[in-house]
Amino acid sequence: MNETEGLVVRVEGASALIQANRQSSCSGCSKGSSSCGTASLLGFFERQAPLYKVRNDIGAQPGERVRIGLPDNALLKGATAIYLPAVTLLLGGAIAGHLLGTTAAASEAYSVGGAVLGLVLGFFWSRRQSARMNAGGTCHAVVLSRINPQSVVNFYGDHQ
Repeated sequence: MNETEGLVVRVEGASALIQANRQSSCSGCSKGSSSCGTASLLGFFERQAPLYKVRNDIGAQPGERVRIGLPDNALLKGATAIYLPAVTLLLGGAIAGHLLGTTAAASEAYSVGGAVLGLVLGFFWSRRQSARMNAGGTCHAVVLSRINPQSVVNFYGDHQ
């Protein structure tokens, strides 16, 4: 299970909106490094931590710090459901368009048209798969536990 900590911002029925800090493997995003292109783009486009809708089985309330988890296979399932159909249909459309062309110029135009058509169909297919996965509930993040404020070590002297 992939886990991180976050702050409950709002509760909506059986779900909670959690504000969690982004994490990266190199920690460049947290340092705001100007030498990293990804950190620079993230700083340009997004100013605050995003909110994540999470299943709230423990009844956490706004203002509480919680530990949230995502099943290990959920990330792979989600990435596969989103990217694989789009890429497969893009390539399939390009190949089909190429085979339909009778001359080199027509073959190239049909390839581009087939690729665009395949990509659009792939996006719609991915959206449908994503909705199906959300309805099934197998790939949802969940609130695992509350974080006791007394157990948090704070080396800066300010109170949480």
